[in-house]
Amino acid sequence: KVTNLTQMLNKMGAVDDWDELMFLIYLHLSFELNARVSEVYGLLRNKQINSKEEFIEFLKNSRAFSYAKRLKNFSGERFIKELEVPQSTIDKIREFYGKKTPMDEIKDVVLRQLIDNWSETYKSFLSDFSADDNLKIPELSPKITSSPENFLRFWEKRFNKAGEDSIRKISRLYSLI
Repeated sequence: KVTNLTQMLNKMGAVDDWDELMFLIYLHLSFELNARVSEVYGLLRNKQINSKEEFIEFLKNSRAFSYAKRLKNFSGERFIKELEVPQSTIDKIREFYGKKTPMDEIKDVVLRQLIDNWSETYKSFLSDFSADDNLKIPELSPKITSSPENFLRFWEKRFNKAGEDSIRKISRLYSLI
């Protein structure tokens, strides 16, 4: 009953924070980061940037820089703390368990189910793309998906590094103008 509900929520995008996490997983992939750097370079070529200050102002307003900052500043702990679970889900979980389940337990139930669903999809995705040498998609050990904390810690490290790398690459574009 709860499983079906969270599967439905995941597919419907009802847990917005989960959608953001999925977007960051996609965004942190090297080919996507490189596309964002190329996008900034293309936009820069069409601008008349005459100073470092203008360049910085341009970057601050760019989508690619905003995405890089989101990756760099991601925190798994903050994600759990700020996770917004729809009231209908809270009600269903409390009804299922027959008690006033604390919010941190509800978040844990929802995240575990979303992670389980995601893991199954991810395994299928890996098998479909395993022959493609251009995609560097990591296999995940069961330890990573064993808890929301481990799962988010794993992605936090990857996101933060990808965000730093992306900011560094975007910043280097100044030398090309």
